[in-house]
Amino acid sequence: TFLGTFSVKDEAELRDKIREDLVRMKEDNEKRRQEDELLKVLGTQVNLDLPESVVQEETRNEIYSIVRNSSMQGAAEQDLEGSKDKIFESAQKNAGEKVKLRYILLHIAEEENITATDAEVNQRIHQYAMSRRENPDKLMKELKQNGGVDRFRQDIVMGKTIEWLRGQADIQNA
Repeated sequence: TFLGTFSVKDEAELRDKIREDLVRMKEDNEKRRQEDELLKVLGTQVNLDLPESVVQEETRNEIYSIVRNSSMQGAAEQDLEGSKDKIFESAQKNAGEKVKLRYILLHIAEEENITATDAEVNQRIHQYAMSRRENPDKLMKELKQNGGVDRFRQDIVMGKTIEWLRGQADIQNA
């Protein structure tokens, strides 16, 4: 039955489930907006000299990400080639901002003793592997070989730090 596909017994329960989902989506959107605002303030109020090699590495990652996403959306190779300067400029700007925020957040995390447990890191890697339909054990082995586990740990710590900052900040709802 139609209602059975949603694991509900009647129309009223379906309405309740939809309402709950809409409320949760609205709360998630507000949380993201607050986090974006918080990161924007952090990024504009703190000045840092960033290691050029780290920014270059992140710029490369951003370029690969932009090209991969554009290709997945059907962009032709000649379109990407024609937009090379624009892609590089965008990637360089994004990379600088990402590296700056990473340094700021990790510094705050260190000051506030915010950490990620091995269990949290393992869980995040497992989720990532499953989302890519990869073997989690194989991925973990690869990440340990190339130092990628630390990146997952940093991502978790940064997420916890943002959450901690949200709790400390005086943020107005939109």
